[in-house]
Amino acid sequence: MSVYTVTFFSGAAHPGDNDPLYTVPPGMVAIVRDIDVVGAWDGVTADIFVYRDLGATIFRYFATATSPWGAWRGRSALVAGDGIGCVVAGSLAFDLTIAGYIFPA
Repeated sequence: MSVYTVTFFSGAAHPGDNDPLYTVPPGMVAIVRDIDVVGAWDGVTADIFVYRDLGATIFRYFATATSPWGAWRGRSALVAGDGIGCVVAGSLAFDLTIAGYIFPA
């Protein structure tokens, strides 16, 4: 079987958003491999959480003006029906990319 990287989400994440960005389809297993956060904050801070279910954080990043980007490299398995979401505790949006692999269950 060939393995190819897929992008689960790539776009802007906004404060107040709490809807799943991606839901693993029936009969599949997803492996989150890479999370990248990029923003341009002028003195504004943001606490960013990427989670598989609320309360099950995969990656947390505290962004500041001097450190406006973060990255996570690892492996987190999600089963069919699991969602990947994001919470931004701050006042500005940021760019978020979540990538990994998807396999039949």
